[in-house]
Amino acid sequence: MSDAMSRERALKQVLLLDWDPIGVAEFPEAQDEYDSYLPSVVALLSSGGNQQQLADHLYWIATVQMGLGGSHQHAQKIAAQLIRVWVGTEA
Repeated sequence: MSDAMSRERALKQVLLLDWDPIGVAEFPEAQDEYDSYLPSVVALLSSGGNQQQLADHLYWIATVQMGLGGSHQHAQKIAAQLIRVWVGTEA
């Protein structure tokens, strides 16, 4: 598996297991629930987006696109995790 594929798989896991705004991580049939958000996360990361930009994006997805409540603090935590995965300090 290429590094890019491995990194994207790790990013997908962060979105599913740690971000999980609708609480579906435990359901096997929902393992692809957040896959549609991965391209925009990767685009932000690959264009040099910072933690605040990524956190704002995650918060926007949860609150505006999904219509759920959200936490800026949680979005910041997840953004930091995503950045660590992207730069290769976490797998």
